[in-house]
Amino acid sequence: MKWQGEIRVKWRIDGKYLELQMPNMLSVRVPKEQEPKADKANINDLRSIVEKYKELKGIEKDNKAWDKTYFGRFAKDAKVILKAFDGDVAAAVAWLPTFKSKMDSEGLNWTLSTAAKYSWERQPAKPKWNPWR
Repeated sequence: MKWQGEIRVKWRIDGKYLELQMPNMLSVRVPKEQEPKADKANINDLRSIVEKYKELKGIEKDNKAWDKTYFGRFAKDAKVILKAFDGDVAAAVAWLPTFKSKMDSEGLNWTLSTAAKYSWERQPAKPKWNPWR
């Protein structure tokens, strides 16, 4: 925010007043309103979804090399799945085997990113509330 205007300054020197007028451009720094940060998913919630994925894919649970290489990428997909389930970790973890069986029955290969894409289609959208019913 900038303010443009005139500054008037009066000094008293030896009983006389000296007045100074000059145009000025005054910059005022206004702090930005910080938007509330999006809900950060708990790392344990993400880890439980990724561990369920590892279990379904037959990957060892305590495979540190796999975790170091892939956990960051799959945590992003787990966050999408968690968001699709409105933060309900138990429902998200319970949905993964259902998704796996659906993909296996169709003979399709899948990853957690595929599950993240389909997680939004897991059930029909909730009907909107109609006040005229």
